[in-house]
Amino acid sequence: MEQRGLITREPVPYDGRFKRIVPSEKALQNKENVLHGVQALESRLLDGISKEQLKFENVIVLETEIKPYPGDEVIKYVDWEGGENAKGYYISEGKMVPITWSKAGMYDPLKFFDANGNELQLNRGKSYIAFTYAGNCKVEG
Repeated sequence: MEQRGLITREPVPYDGRFKRIVPSEKALQNKENVLHGVQALESRLLDGISKEQLKFENVIVLETEIKPYPGDEVIKYVDWEGGENAKGYYISEGKMVPITWSKAGMYDPLKFFDANGNELQLNRGKSYIAFTYAGNCKVEG
């Protein structure tokens, strides 16, 4: 990054062994360009989609193991099987309920269970299912 002119290293007054990293003007401009590009992409993705189309009756957040795919740091391996200890959250009609979930096999449907182990009955309507890192989910509200 220093060779590309994105940062400089400056000595700190309290210890001659240390240097602080300072972003350059070029880096700050680059940050603005990236943010502008992200906002433009988001705008294009949502163009023509109404807020009504983005409404869901059921939101399900499932915690699972997500890790880099062997030999590729970009592609992620997502554990789709869950199990009796796989945690999640079911959000509908303004309420959030902790759940567990599982999937018996590759071609079997996801199953969701309430705190008593009973299969969860989803409310009628569109559903959104999200997978997130195990132990890294905080649902508020």
